[in-house]
Amino acid sequence: MDELTHDDFQNFIESYKKGCYVDEYRNVHRFYDTVTELSRSGDEREDPLITNSQKMYGLDWIVKASKLSKYPPKSTDALFIRQNEDGILSLHLIEFKFIGKKSHRDKMNILWRDIRRKLPCDDCDFMEDECFDEFFVKDFKLIKRQFKDPVEISLQLKPYEVVFITLPKLYEEYCNENGIPKKDIKAYLARIDKYYWAFVGSRSQSEYSLKSRISKFNNYNRRLEMTIFKKARAKPWQRFGDVLNNEILGNFNFGEFNE
Repeated sequence: MDELTHDDFQNFIESYKKGCYVDEYRNVHRFYDTVTELSRSGDEREDPLITNSQKMYGLDWIVKASKLSKYPPKSTDALFIRQNEDGILSLHLIEFKFIGKKSHRDKMNILWRDIRRKLPCDDCDFMEDECFDEFFVKDFKLIKRQFKDPVEISLQLKPYEVVFITLPKLYEEYCNENGIPKKDIKAYLARIDKYYWAFVGSRSQSEYSLKSRISKFNNYNRRLEMTIFKKARAKPWQRFGDVLNNEILGNFNFGEFNE
């Protein structure tokens, strides 16, 4: 099977530029839209995480409108392709994430506290660890150590799934619907430079707590950089403008590709 070319990939992505997805409430979500619209948390009545007029492809909406919607693979909120001066494309996967007040690790700590409150012993106001059966304490702490925040897991898995599953399946659907001979998109995606950006915000967490969680996200993102991504970073939402101008857009001539 021949490998996909830059022109092939460009034609594939641009085929979505004028499409849209209509949800169950008859809201229209354009596939190619501003960051302002793409960074809303799934509801057009919600305030966007970021206000910016830069247009990108809304991968979530593309997947929901596709034949993959019955068992949808994971997708990032946005996809952007940069055409470098040498004609080579680079792929940017972008996630906009609101996170809750407490992480699931925090909730596990609260659960442990509540258990101690429910079973007070005679010698102390709240049961200390030594007041419990040692096996109960050991098992609970093991669960607590292994328990993962689903937001953290989602941010970790999405970029892998987009590259290895989502884009190849969308490409196959595109070829079938347009009578285009299939080429090897997986080999192409393995060859080009790929970047993953997660911009994180919260309506309730303190700035310190948010920075702490972003730091945890980036500990795992370093593994992404050792495998398939040239750069993978989580950033506070306020840094979007800097990253957009210096990393995503850069000083390149895009022609009309992303206009």
